[in-house]
Amino acid sequence: YIQSIDNFNDPFINNQKLLQTIKAFEAWEIESGDRSVVVGISDNGILQTHEDLYASIDTNYAETVNNSDTDFNGYPDDFIGFNFAPDAERSYNNTENIRNHGTIVAGIIGATPNNDRGIVGVANKCKIFPIKAATYSNSESIQFGYEAIVYAAVRGFKVLNCSWGREEQKSFSYVEQSMIDYAVSMGVLIVCSGGNTGGGGADPDRVYNNYPASYNNVLG
Repeated sequence: YIQSIDNFNDPFINNQKLLQTIKAFEAWEIESGDRSVVVGISDNGILQTHEDLYASIDTNYAETVNNSDTDFNGYPDDFIGFNFAPDAERSYNNTENIRNHGTIVAGIIGATPNNDRGIVGVANKCKIFPIKAATYSNSESIQFGYEAIVYAAVRGFKVLNCSWGREEQKSFSYVEQSMIDYAVSMGVLIVCSGGNTGGGGADPDRVYNNYPASYNNVLG
């Protein structure tokens, strides 16, 4: 195959051993990504000005940043991202957060290839769109994750990444399942974290469901 590490000038690509493990270079030889394909990233926030991300962020040119819903999709100022928890310093269009989990996830997915900086995202030439589903003050908890799933459906994203979830005592919710079903019916592939632990609680051998990965029609 033609695609290889030698085709990229990103300085840290040699550290990305996972690209070889998942055979990304072979996959990119078949399809290296399409800039019309947008991967929504529902997380605690993404630094949109990051040097290895800003060129990969999709722009909603139907929207104007003026504290109103210019494109009438129900979400004001969603120009280069949408913030479900705006505050005095961060508007609807600003997805920055104090913790960098979402920025790291965005880099794994959509770091800009061949820009002499950083790494290469698995999605290669595809675009990403930041969705901040957490508050700035409580950035370790996702409060608007399912609202972000509906947003991805409204925007028509091809993929939504959710590197979050709840284990152990979280129970099945028909409301949350219906929100997922709606997004899937609109053509969104929902990819969710399967969890960070092999067990939990007092019984380490017990395997708990992790939601939303355990819902129907989700790739966990």
